[in-house]
Amino acid sequence: MFCSLTAKTARGEIMWITLLQVAALVLPWFSLPFLKGNAIKRYLPVTVFATLLVSILFQIADTYEWWTMHRYILPWGYLVEISVVYGIFPVGTLWIFYLSYRRLWIYIVTNLAVNTIFTFIGIPLILEGLGIVSFVNLEHWQWFLIAMILSFVIYGYQMWQEGIFKEEKA
Repeated sequence: MFCSLTAKTARGEIMWITLLQVAALVLPWFSLPFLKGNAIKRYLPVTVFATLLVSILFQIADTYEWWTMHRYILPWGYLVEISVVYGIFPVGTLWIFYLSYRRLWIYIVTNLAVNTIFTFIGIPLILEGLGIVSFVNLEHWQWFLIAMILSFVIYGYQMWQEGIFKEEKA
């Protein structure tokens, strides 16, 4: 009897965590209609580029065992945390650029805040706390540095991208 109760609880817990992962993948996208004007068109290239870079980082992480994925919603989820990389991250990137692009200090402070919260609160309390991921050969502060470097790379990409659009109009 105890084993069956534990099995039911474990299944319920896994289902709850899966539901949270699916919600993290889908729900952020419902915020996009609140962006004004041509924000999606303007910032979509940098969002796709940033998502590609994070996907590559996850491949590197798998190779060097920076972390191990324990629970995932798709069969290839052991490589990439789908709900973060294709849900929260790209929508967050769009919003950060929408709210802070062309104001570098606001962009830097926003990224410092978001990366600090995600790295030092979100990962340990939510992702590791729920058993979705465990860091193995990478410390949280190292991921924070990678995320901050990435934020500067994608800011530079957006500046370059906007330069291309200006040249086409001329």
